[in-house]
Amino acid sequence: MAEGSRMSTAGPELPGLDDLFDADRREGPAEQLRALRDVLVRLPMLGAFNASLVHAQLPGAHYVATRAQWRRDFAREVRPGARPLVVLRPYAPVDFVFDVSQTDGRPLPEGILAPFRVRGPVTADGVAWFESLLPRRGIAVAAAPVSGSETATDPGAGGAPDPDASGALDPDASEAMDGQARLLDPPETAEIAPGRIVEQRHVIVLDAALAPATRLATLFRELGHVLCEHLPHPADAAGGRSRRRDLTGVGEAQRALEAECTAWLLCERLGLAVPAGEHLSALLADDADAPPFSVHAVVRAVNSIESWARGLETLARRIAGDPAPDDQVDAHPEQGAFDLEALRGEGTADDADAAGIADAAGDEDAPGAASDLTG
Repeated sequence: MAEGSRMSTAGPELPGLDDLFDADRREGPAEQLRALRDVLVRLPMLGAFNASLVHAQLPGAHYVATRAQWRRDFAREVRPGARPLVVLRPYAPVDFVFDVSQTDGRPLPEGILAPFRVRGPVTADGVAWFESLLPRRGIAVAAAPVSGSETATDPGAGGAPDPDASGALDPDASEAMDGQARLLDPPETAEIAPGRIVEQRHVIVLDAALAPATRLATLFRELGHVLCEHLPHPADAAGGRSRRRDLTGVGEAQRALEAECTAWLLCERLGLAVPAGEHLSALLADDADAPPFSVHAVVRAVNSIESWARGLETLARRIAGDPAPDDQVDAHPEQGAFDLEALRGEGTADDADAAGIADAAGDEDAPGAASDLTG
């Protein structure tokens, strides 16, 4: 396989997962992407970063928990001599978990992963809830004009600024004409709470006619562009963001692939039957010619988006229109007292960016840098 077809683009600007996943693999990008999808879907109780980290230590891991959780919540004991798996935890260096294959005892309850899947259709209210989280991350959301309209609809993201006079989608952009992420230069501001002003550095413009599920998948894709740092930053020219990703040699095809992968993996983890990557199959149709992409960048983007929503379970529940409070964790009834929140390591939505991946990845300035036991 030619060097250019490798999935990872390991380098000093993106250490970590690219190094872990860049071992002597012989598969092409399509097979490697399917393998990454298998890891993230198989371990939904972990965030994307920690799922990848666990897989690197124990390929095939299926369900993990701490020693105390196995004993207390599942009546299972960790086998003597079992090697613990290291995972990142917010506000603490690491934690240790064990896979079910390293334990003995009662079978796992049927449907143990059910809480992490979307139950019912994605609703407009659910998408609006997710969009309302973005202005606090410096990302405005606006709707492009419906066919025949001359002005954009008001942004539906909690007071986000109007991106420009028209809000129209750029016909020259390489993305599909359903959404685009743009830099706001100069940045604008949004009041996300009384007296709390946040600078808006990016805006995502979405086709106003999109159905809720498609709108959500499109939003995930455009967030992939922002979080994979594909867009320029105002401080780049002044050299003020030296720890930002080095995009030298990262072409449009790779950027499109990384953004599509972000959306596809999120939808797969949520169990959404949404065509999250219209361009993905085309990009990977000829595996030999598929562009390389950074596992680290994609996984970090997925992890950040889930962290903003306070975990995969909360995201799944809320986008389906469940009005339950964000801090409510609904354990599966057969899980008893299983501490899902502790396992996922969820912090508050406001504090999520303060820990973990920023330190682990050496990129504290990355937009939405976040971590949980989930990674």
